[in-house]
Amino acid sequence: MQHSSQHVEFYRRTVQDNNRTSIEGRPVFDDKVYCRIFIPGDMKNVWDQPVREKDKQRFPQQWAAFINDDDRPSGTPLHTLTIIYPSEFRPADAETLKAQKVFTVEQLSALPDSAIKVLGPASRQWVKLAQDHLAKSDTSGLKEENEALRSEMEELKAQMAELMQRRKGGRPPKVKTDEPADDRSEHV
Repeated sequence: MQHSSQHVEFYRRTVQDNNRTSIEGRPVFDDKVYCRIFIPGDMKNVWDQPVREKDKQRFPQQWAAFINDDDRPSGTPLHTLTIIYPSEFRPADAETLKAQKVFTVEQLSALPDSAIKVLGPASRQWVKLAQDHLAKSDTSGLKEENEALRSEMEELKAQMAELMQRRKGGRPPKVKTDEPADDRSEHV
């Protein structure tokens, strides 16, 4: 399972095929698929090897994106922060992070201290901003509240149906007549 702070990408790399090169007596190259794994912001700690079946199984979303020629990381794009918090997060800040392979607000919020140190003092504020933004937009509590409200509504519907049923079995409604209810004026 992928750790939330990892960035995984599959890509094509042209490599020399040494066997065919020696047989044919000239340089022969092939395109090979590679898997690169790193923590955004930490470009010194990168795993970059030919893809293995294990990598495809471990990172199925990224593999599917590669197969479909869509290697954008999933999550909230960094430019979202530049729109919502323009005085705290500038487009230049987003580009600085992209150069370090940090592409989403989720990746930014999970940056390890080692990456924060590399990115400089402003990066702590960026990480805090990303964490706060994600906390505000977290809808998990809303789902629970929605379920509770639905349950309460169902109970109220049941109570209303019961009250309506009781009313149907209760006393008959009053019958209106055209005659006055009290004719005392004739007996005076």
